[in-house]
Amino acid sequence: PGVAALSLRVYENTLVQQTESELIAQSVVLAAAYKAAWYDVAHAPQPDPSSRPLAPEAPAIDLRTMPVLPRAPGGVRAGAADPHALQVAARL
Repeated sequence: PGVAALSLRVYENTLVQQTESELIAQSVVLAAAYKAAWYDVAHAPQPDPSSRPLAPEAPAIDLRTMPVLPRAPGGVRAGAADPHALQVAARL
């Protein structure tokens, strides 16, 4: 039973790390698509290539060393959306 429990814990940690890696990769793709759509809708010049590039973060979750945090507090309703952002969101 002890070996099985340890194996399940290692497997659980591996699944969480793989999920985190996939979410990071998906967020980078979505951010790049949003950035491209933002400049395309505005017909604005592309940003300076020397500006900070989109780079994914390395996965950092480790269930063995990190505590489970409590539920986050409720969000605060934002004001009216930027019309340009609404156009970009519709295209995406």
